[in-house]
Amino acid sequence: MTDTVGVETEHALLSALMERNARIEDCGGLKGEHFQDPLNGAIFEEVKKLYYSQATANSLTLLPRLEGLPVAEIAFASEGKQGLLRYLIEIEGAVLVGDAKGYARIIHDHARRRAATNTMNAALLALEKGELDVLTQVAGTLQDLAADANTDRKVFIGGDIAIEVAALYERRAKGGLGGPTTGFRTIDEMIGGFVPGAVTVLAGRPSMGKTAVALEMAVRSGQKGARSHIQSMEMSTADLASRAATSMAAVPFGCVTRGNLLPELERRYIDGLDAWDRLPIAIDERPVQRVGDVHAYIRHAQRHLDGLDVVYIDYLQLMGSGSENRVQEMSEITRGMKQLAKEQGIHIVLLSQLSRAVEQREDKRPMLADLRDSGSIEQDADNVIFLYRDEYYLERNPPQQKEKESVEKFLERQLAWEQRLHDSKGLVDLILAKARQAETATKTMRLDLSRMRLGDEI
Repeated sequence: MTDTVGVETEHALLSALMERNARIEDCGGLKGEHFQDPLNGAIFEEVKKLYYSQATANSLTLLPRLEGLPVAEIAFASEGKQGLLRYLIEIEGAVLVGDAKGYARIIHDHARRRAATNTMNAALLALEKGELDVLTQVAGTLQDLAADANTDRKVFIGGDIAIEVAALYERRAKGGLGGPTTGFRTIDEMIGGFVPGAVTVLAGRPSMGKTAVALEMAVRSGQKGARSHIQSMEMSTADLASRAATSMAAVPFGCVTRGNLLPELERRYIDGLDAWDRLPIAIDERPVQRVGDVHAYIRHAQRHLDGLDVVYIDYLQLMGSGSENRVQEMSEITRGMKQLAKEQGIHIVLLSQLSRAVEQREDKRPMLADLRDSGSIEQDADNVIFLYRDEYYLERNPPQQKEKESVEKFLERQLAWEQRLHDSKGLVDLILAKARQAETATKTMRLDLSRMRLGDEI
């Protein structure tokens, strides 16, 4: 008997994939063999092949790849090529909005049920014939199905690994990225884009611009299609929207907070708010104690945005229940974040404060050791980026004339300080202190906090 719901779900998934090919990455370990309709399974496999070969999958590109396959010839024996083309166009034109990951899970579940039913039917038939030795094989098959049902993790077999790794290498060799763009060439070059399953720690002392940089990445990547969820435990949704609109409109943030923008700038600011409203960004300002809370909160964003690419947590030290063993609690949270990124196929940007020990050193540039009060964050993160603004520290530490120091020597130091302050104005150093898939490096970008704008490498 045909499972109508199962076939309709297959059509919905294929429609979603043809509308946005990148959704194939949300399908986990789904294969063509899991589809009830063999033709739908064949279409799914061809969409996957086209996507990983950097080609577009649509009705016209799929037609020549399918028309010679036995499943297509059987399905359209009387109508031939025209029937197959009409079928592909109907699927492509449906554009059913939904969660590709959810569709894939339903199809996989239906495949498991069919396999279990077929196994049980075969077992009953064997029992009727007195073939008791078949029971051992049946038990093993059912155990495999149960194990498969209890995990959402993607399991690769040798050939699958080679195909995906080769496709990733080819994208990078052509100047591509391992995931959606961060919105900035400099940061893309450092971490390879928002690679699914990875965690990037963005850390710094207060006033280094952590939230501003993270928000700019969400906005700029969102303008290129990346879907983001911001878990903001420090700023309200209105504050973040106001900062984003300030950046997009390039107006003075001080005038926005005081409400005294000139008429022309006010119009630009309103346009910035309208542009912000159209971005695929969700914000949740509820407090978070456990990683499970984040998982629960992002589900709404996944439904609303039809999937999710990046999650921003602002910031790590505001999570938790205030346990006495804070280091252990932080370790559990960062390990959970890494697991969540892998299971959901998303990139997590985890903002973090640093130890006050930084302020006690003459050289205020952060080091990995400054993260040690934050549990196992250094071990769990794929990338660690420190933000450092020389301008901030110079402004707060002007030279003072020392005892018995000559006026000439003091003036020399004063001039050197003024030159260094001038050279550091509006700049931020991004120190890549750890990277699993790249070399450590330091890049300088423009950061205009008066307009909340981040700019590429100088």
